[in-house]
Amino acid sequence: MEYNVDGVVRYLYRLIDYLNAHQVVSLFVTGKLPAKDKIVAPMVRIPSFTLPLYRKYRYAVPDYRLKKIITEFQPDIMHFHSPFSLAWAALHYGHNLGIPTVATYHTDFVGYMKYYNLGWFEGLGWKYVKAVYKKCDLVFVPSLYTQRELRSKGLYQAVFLPHGVEAGLFNPRWRSGAWRKKTGHGQKILLFVGRLIWEKNIKILADINNLLRKQRQDFVFVIAGDGPKKKELQELMPEAIFLGHLAGQDLYKCYASSDIFVFPSLTETFGFVTIEAMASGAVPVCASRGGASSIIKNGRTGFLVSGSDARLYVKKINQLLDNADLLAKMRQRGLVFARRQHWNGIFNKLMNYYKTVVRQYKVKHRQ
Repeated sequence: MEYNVDGVVRYLYRLIDYLNAHQVVSLFVTGKLPAKDKIVAPMVRIPSFTLPLYRKYRYAVPDYRLKKIITEFQPDIMHFHSPFSLAWAALHYGHNLGIPTVATYHTDFVGYMKYYNLGWFEGLGWKYVKAVYKKCDLVFVPSLYTQRELRSKGLYQAVFLPHGVEAGLFNPRWRSGAWRKKTGHGQKILLFVGRLIWEKNIKILADINNLLRKQRQDFVFVIAGDGPKKKELQELMPEAIFLGHLAGQDLYKCYASSDIFVFPSLTETFGFVTIEAMASGAVPVCASRGGASSIIKNGRTGFLVSGSDARLYVKKINQLLDNADLLAKMRQRGLVFARRQHWNGIFNKLMNYYKTVVRQYKVKHRQ
């Protein structure tokens, strides 16, 4: 649970803020503890090992201590956020101890397989996903697209619960003329924010950049993020500016000082970066497959692009670059939408779901 490493962890820290503010007693079990100054709730570490493909992540290895932890804590409900070993153990002990279990489907792990030449494995991947999540009382999904996909696979307990954004932090007030001059040299700024891994469909960024550069020179592509494919992407788009991993004010300023947010990932269940960009005043051009379709109103607050054809992205980007009025209108509409996505209201709904699940579980198991 390394602080700020990805969207799932950022979600969990927002949840911790809510639980602490509402005096809800919680315990987080993880394979990796954050730095001491980032431990803002009771956390317990269990054994884990690093993943060879991406060493920032660790695979938990639950042992007999997990049952002891759960038994001593005596939770009313358990909520897991990844479908692997820790989830299986939580489900097993939860059922044995009479504790209802829910999950959030944060990540399209099956969709990742084709990026590692494992497309032939997708059928088995879905069997595994279904085997895990069918054992849950509820599965929260952050987009309607993902809900439809899971229900088409027979996971009818999938319920739509979107994520929010901290509009007080991700905000146009961070827009900086000095940053734009230093970074973009007075040109329009196209921005990508995210982990630099093939699963984010980042190769198409190079195609977009190269096609667009054949047509015009009044823009610069800025890449904010880090990951194992950074060097390869730099080689594919040498004109782009790579800022590395950004956090805090550096990230807020980067978003707010950019004009168009380009995010072609096909595997997002939500896509925190998209709504963060909108809340900051950047107009999104994103893949229509995945979470963006629940965030962007196509043609009103941004553009949704179907498929992975770089020419379609270039067409929409050109529309925005050539029409300042359209860019300004989409920007304003996006700001209005993003400012309505309050974490507090979303977590209030989550608490109501918790209470319903606990109540229904008790009734069911009295019979």
